[in-house]
Amino acid sequence: MMGYYTILFTLIFGAITIFSAMYVKITKCEEPVCDCAVVFECKKLIADSVIPFRSRPTDAGYDLSAACDYVIPAHSTVKIDSGLAISAPPGYYYTIDGRSSLWLRGIIPMRGIVDATYTGPVIVMMFNTSDSDYHVKKGDRIAQLIPHIIHHLDFIIVDEFSPEYNVRGTNGFGSTGA
Repeated sequence: MMGYYTILFTLIFGAITIFSAMYVKITKCEEPVCDCAVVFECKKLIADSVIPFRSRPTDAGYDLSAACDYVIPAHSTVKIDSGLAISAPPGYYYTIDGRSSLWLRGIIPMRGIVDATYTGPVIVMMFNTSDSDYHVKKGDRIAQLIPHIIHHLDFIIVDEFSPEYNVRGTNGFGSTGA
């Protein structure tokens, strides 16, 4: 009988060991970057403008840089040219979003949604919330380009929302606390 349990234990332990090794191989990720990159076409409208880039492979956003020097007066908005035109492929769009390092200084890029069909210059509207002028130098990172996949939706008319859609109800701004 002891031999039976030894064999059973060995089989179970061996299966667990093999499964664990497979699990580690499956879940361990040496390089988190996909080798199946989506191509966004980029045209330089100003010869020495900077192509968007990521600082780290895990970053969601691609940094956009200023093509020229600018001054953003206190409590004012200025259009900052990236010197680029960028076209997303069909099924994609991109947003222009802020950088935390600029938010700390009171410089807020206005969020923009750019459809795949737009092929004009990428301009970033920058708002200076501070009490002093802010100087942007050519090549400074001013915002991030965030790529997105378009999801096609079907809207249906209903008299009442189904329970899975009606968890929150009509509770809006501030409904979860400060």
